[in-house]
Amino acid sequence: MCWFFLGRLSRHDRAGNHHVGLVRKDDRPSDRISAEGGRGGGVIQSSASECNFVALLAARFEMMKQLRQRFPFVEEGLLMSKLIAYCSKESHSSVEKACMIGMVKLRILETDGRYRLRGETLRQAIQEDRNLGLIPFFVSTTLGTTSCCSFDVLSEIGPVCDENDLWLHVDAAYAGSAMICPEFRYLMSGIEYAMSFNTNPNKWMLVNFDCSTMWVKDRFKLTQALAVDPLYLQHSWMDKAIDYRHWGIPLSRRFRALKLWFVIRMYGIDGLQKYIREHVRLAKKMEGLLKADDRFEIIGDVIMGLVCFRLRGSNEINQYLLTKLNSSGRIHMVPASLSDRFVIRFCVCQENATDKDIEVAYDIIKQTALQVLHESVAEPLVEEAELESREEKAYSSLEEKLQSRNVSCRCEHMALCECESGIQLVKDMSRVLRELNIASS
Repeated sequence: MCWFFLGRLSRHDRAGNHHVGLVRKDDRPSDRISAEGGRGGGVIQSSASECNFVALLAARFEMMKQLRQRFPFVEEGLLMSKLIAYCSKESHSSVEKACMIGMVKLRILETDGRYRLRGETLRQAIQEDRNLGLIPFFVSTTLGTTSCCSFDVLSEIGPVCDENDLWLHVDAAYAGSAMICPEFRYLMSGIEYAMSFNTNPNKWMLVNFDCSTMWVKDRFKLTQALAVDPLYLQHSWMDKAIDYRHWGIPLSRRFRALKLWFVIRMYGIDGLQKYIREHVRLAKKMEGLLKADDRFEIIGDVIMGLVCFRLRGSNEINQYLLTKLNSSGRIHMVPASLSDRFVIRFCVCQENATDKDIEVAYDIIKQTALQVLHESVAEPLVEEAELESREEKAYSSLEEKLQSRNVSCRCEHMALCECESGIQLVKDMSRVLRELNIASS
């Protein structure tokens, strides 16, 4: 593909990002728009994992640039060993992997009772780490966590990041698509503090994998961190076209914007809003069915299309329930661990799901739970002496009944009358027991 054509495609990438903007284009801050005079910009990456990693690299590059100016004679490796990033315990594992690859420390912070990262928790952690000689530089927050779809409180975290000059990244891989609905945008309060933001249309906006849209407040901070410009990649359109090889890890790119554009053209904003609202309504219906059943408990808030629940009982019984549900082939769910509790995650995913589908899913869950609870009822344990006493009484009773029918249970040399082998013994005893059973009934 020639570079000229690639430049043409890049404009579609920008158009794709603008179409799925969080608010109307005219309402967005100028620094979010890749236009003349604006420093912001958007790009379509492969996944949220790549967005988290790229944002971390940009933040690390920016901090290292400042540290090199302040400490010109300190070895770069020593400076980088002091960097520390933050996320909540409910953040996606890709944040931990990004820090591992980026060779920076990561501190995982506790959440509140609703599984949200709060501003004061972050503030205390920053102060503690600075007292230890570490250098905070990056905070990854989540709107719609993987485990239970909780929302970190950006309105508290944002000012803390602003005060401490930290790069704030917002990962809204799943729930970000719902922000096309005005009634959910309150969950983004504080987004103006974010340096970068990503959401995945392939998760909840009917686009096939892979398609992860990413915005940055200052695109130059991103491209400076990733720009590598050998002679064989230079071309005559460098000053006229946005070169997206400087916006991510790979050099080559697929035309991801086209499939996103087709979905938006086909459904329209109204159609996509209706689709998301219907999934939220169905999730609320499932929540209601489970809440009405005393055997289950709901974990976390049901805000989007995810319902987290569990049987009232041990982690082991919930794990067994999920195993039976998935092995049935009629429904599939995945688990999460919340406050050391094994939780089952029910997510409305099918585009044309109906109330009947929710009712059938609940019936499958309920019937399987009844089976699991029935199987878990164990017989009471009996002390060994008492057990031996019961067995002796049962044997004596059986012997008396056999004698009354002229059958001896004890013959000389451990043989029954007319029995020549152990096999015949078993057959005769089985016949006698059947007769006794018939007689007693």
